[in-house]
Amino acid sequence: MRKNSFAVGCIILMAANIITRFMGFFYRVYMSKSIGAGGMGLYQLIMPAVFNKGKIKLSKHYNSL
Repeated sequence: MRKNSFAVGCIILMAANIITRFMGFFYRVYMSKSIGAGGMGLYQLIMPAVFNKGKIKLSKHYNSL
């Protein structure tokens, strides 16, 4: 029983990963068509800074615990 539930869990996670990647791909296509090449350049320039700010904020929170 346990091996079967492990396999089912793995299949569910793989399916969720594939669905999420397809959704992200189509979102990028839609976004690039709506904001254009210049907008995508700005988006790719700004997003790493936004993600790093969130990481720093989380690390400060977890270090204080």
